[in-house]
Amino acid sequence: MERKRKVILLLFLLLCCMLTIGVGKEVFFRQPIKAFELSEECPNICWLGIHPGTTTTEETLDFLFTSNLIDRDSIVMSSDGIRVAWVTQVTNIHMGYVGIAFEEELVTVVSGSLSQVTVGDVIQLLGEPDEISFELIIPPDSAQYILYMLHYSSPKAMFEVDPVGHIVGPASDDSVNIFYINASGEPISNWKVDAYKNRQPWLGYGHLEEYLPEEDIP
Repeated sequence: MERKRKVILLLFLLLCCMLTIGVGKEVFFRQPIKAFELSEECPNICWLGIHPGTTTTEETLDFLFTSNLIDRDSIVMSSDGIRVAWVTQVTNIHMGYVGIAFEEELVTVVSGSLSQVTVGDVIQLLGEPDEISFELIIPPDSAQYILYMLHYSSPKAMFEVDPVGHIVGPASDDSVNIFYINASGEPISNWKVDAYKNRQPWLGYGHLEEYLPEEDIP
């Protein structure tokens, strides 16, 4: 009888362990922010273990062509980088497209689109940003809206945010659309980044009238 109880207890503990592991995997894929890491091993922010400034071109390609987090049919290579679609391992849900730039056999920039990540997620991981900038969109036949960019100086990173239709200033549940992680030390410049104006110190959530005092915000 005693032996039977021990066997039952052992099976119960094994089942609990398996359930915990399963939940852990599910949590990872239900929280895409977990793909990013800031630590002593990843001072420039890692994305799926790829660390700008440290990870080599060879290491990156080995990972991308073997990982089940990457849609290998989506891989497009060029002379200075690679573009991939990032998916979940379990349900194959598309998380976004990611571009990785190489220079002198090292990863220098990782950037791409995101889903299911909020400003609150980013601030919980990295702390409050150093600066914020804005882009005021005025469509010809619909209401105006605002996008904004969070700027981090160390590590050097930026996150584009869509407030999802409401104009009340930055909020923790605003959706992050695009991320840029840059280890090269050079300013990131492209049509998307350069569209943002009024770059200024981060004041916290809200504060829209202070951020944009000259704009006519409804």
